[in-house]
Amino acid sequence: MDGVKPYWDEVITECPDGYMKDDEGNVTVFSAEALAWFCRMDMGQCFEGKTLYVGNDIDMGAYRWRPLGCFWGTIEGNNHTLSNLICRESTSDEDSRFIGFVGMGDRTTVRNLIIKDGLFAGREFVGSLFGSAMCSVFDNCHIVNTQVTGNSSVAGLGGEIPTSGLGDCIVNNCSASGAIYA
Repeated sequence: MDGVKPYWDEVITECPDGYMKDDEGNVTVFSAEALAWFCRMDMGQCFEGKTLYVGNDIDMGAYRWRPLGCFWGTIEGNNHTLSNLICRESTSDEDSRFIGFVGMGDRTTVRNLIIKDGLFAGREFVGSLFGSAMCSVFDNCHIVNTQVTGNSSVAGLGGEIPTSGLGDCIVNNCSASGAIYA
């Protein structure tokens, strides 16, 4: 396990360069440190009605990623790549649920984002982009060469993304490649 590496949000303790917040509360990130700062500031706030813009290709490989707990806004990737995301938790730990770039999303829109060479592992609700998402829209999102591991509700894009019935999501022009172990 990657237990030797700390989590990004544990090593970033002050607002770094490459983090911009506008008057409406929308955020643009240009670096791994800025994305980690956003994660740290988002904990428990869900970012409802706001937009996170990805301003550059970002390599996240220096430390482990802790999923954004909840996210109810928009992620605009601007066709940029988040690479080397490592979000690896124990597959037997009861608390190891809702694993992905974002843990849980509701009424979320994600577009034009690429996640490449990632590693996501947890007990249940494990995916590269989301652990679980309800009533959300995914447009032009691509998962490339990424490994996802879990015991139940495990998939490339999201562990739980319903597309028929209650909590429907819309998935448009998205793809996933890599390995899934369940």
